[in-house]
Amino acid sequence: MEFILRKTDYAMRALLKLSRNIQGGPISTSVIAEEEDISYPLACKLMQSLQQARIVKSCMGPAGGFELVRDPAKISLLDIIETIQGPVVLGKCQSRENGCERKPDCPVTVKLGELKDHMENYLAGVTFADLVSWERPGRE
Repeated sequence: MEFILRKTDYAMRALLKLSRNIQGGPISTSVIAEEEDISYPLACKLMQSLQQARIVKSCMGPAGGFELVRDPAKISLLDIIETIQGPVVLGKCQSRENGCERKPDCPVTVKLGELKDHMENYLAGVTFADLVSWERPGRE
């Protein structure tokens, strides 16, 4: 079972690239696709989704591309997951529209809800500024 879908991982790679280039101007989708090992058509779709969520903006012209709208410290992993995949749902019983009728009295649902809350809090607390400044342990 994958919690983070491949396309979400790719969107995170693209956002990390833009976060590392915050003062360097726009980066084209073709450069993002090539340098982050994302197919160009998928990179285009992901950048469009991120633009609709007002996380990135498109800059036209010969030196155009995409750049961040928000400070990397204000963009979390949860923001990207929810933009690309939708809300965090661990099981059908957690779903709002098709939830289980046993939900109010089910200890499994309660525990899954607690896990979901922990996951969302953790993911909301990890920003792209954190990822830019991250150093691999043991590296100098």
